[in-house]
Amino acid sequence: MRRFKIRNGEEPATALRESWDPAQPLGAEAFSILPQSGVLQPGERQQVSFTFSGHLNTTASVTALCHVEGGPTYEVGLTGEASYLSYSLSQREINCGFQMFNNLHHSTVTLANTGKIEFKWMLNLSIAEQHLPGVFVVNPTIGSIAPGGKQVLKFFYMPGVPGAFSRTFQLKVGGLDPENICLKGETFFPMISVNLPWNIEGNEKYEQLIKHLQQYSQRKKSVEQKKTQTPRTQILKMENVKPRVPDSGIVPNTQLQIKMVTMLIEEAALELQEMLISHLPNSFPDKELCQSLVKVELPEYVLDMGTVRKGYTERRTLMITNPGRMPVSFQVDVSALQGTGFRVNLDQIQSLPHRHTIMLEVCFESAHRARGDVDVLLPIEVAKGPTYNIRLRATVLELSLHLSGQGLEARLEFSPPALKMGWTPQWR
Repeated sequence: MRRFKIRNGEEPATALRESWDPAQPLGAEAFSILPQSGVLQPGERQQVSFTFSGHLNTTASVTALCHVEGGPTYEVGLTGEASYLSYSLSQREINCGFQMFNNLHHSTVTLANTGKIEFKWMLNLSIAEQHLPGVFVVNPTIGSIAPGGKQVLKFFYMPGVPGAFSRTFQLKVGGLDPENICLKGETFFPMISVNLPWNIEGNEKYEQLIKHLQQYSQRKKSVEQKKTQTPRTQILKMENVKPRVPDSGIVPNTQLQIKMVTMLIEEAALELQEMLISHLPNSFPDKELCQSLVKVELPEYVLDMGTVRKGYTERRTLMITNPGRMPVSFQVDVSALQGTGFRVNLDQIQSLPHRHTIMLEVCFESAHRARGDVDVLLPIEVAKGPTYNIRLRATVLELSLHLSGQGLEARLEFSPPALKMGWTPQWR
């Protein structure tokens, strides 16, 4: 539809009577003119609307004639073409690959107008997924594109929790049905595992998480056992997954520990979700806030060297494994061991590959330690990941020999009378 105005510029004040009609009958039915007649007083203006309503893929061209009573006839050329909205997307599914869950990433999609008509468009995250964790933003969200024009859509996202993710944005072009643009990928965080038990005794939060994981593991094991084909295979499976739980509050199962670390990271990320989205849409979460997602407090590993006689050295060899999907770097804070009698044989590891293991030798030298218990916390800081702590314990024993008794009946007494043993690494 197009509009223009007619003005009566005659002097003196006399009325003009005008009327419209398309001069050519061919294609004239595609155009309508309103109003088709009228009277203009001196200096008055009249708006006339021309509307084209053609069939798809048709072109019409006519000349509209404006007859002024007692005056000239004016010609207005009218041309119209009917087409349909047409557009293309450079991609409808964005494969984000394997990425850090708390890093900001971006991808682009190009929206192009391949038709002959300018259209308006709108793009927003699916309403059903707006409550899900993470930060997913597109810019711009609305606009119009002329025929042959293009618009680059920039997607910014931080998945927020480790694991697989998928988000859907709905694109609405003109009066066409909405179309989806999907972002899919998988995220991770750097982590390690040590072949030592965890001590969660007295921590209600950790105890509840472990209980939940153990129940889930038992249900999963029951389902797997029902699918077992032979009794012998069933027995082997039960032997392989049955955890060894030595004492209350001790978690020796490495796989259980890994699952619990992931749950703790997820929980921390969900608690910070409101802070993450509070920056939008003007800015994105800063790096410090994103890094805080992995700074969670984990249960302590326990390495108890047991009782060590004065002047003796006790050694344990630990296995530190990268159970994640990407290389991991970490640093052992050896400064925490100064003056404790404990020492380790490495302090920093760069890019330990996926599923690779490195040996960490822990030594306790009792020669310069007083009699009694030694308790020290050894932090292992994972780059861009959480900090793992190993609780190192030992008891220094200084034997003494006493001769007691009267007359011919003498007795030998040792102090202390018994030795105690501690936890050693479990090899799997």
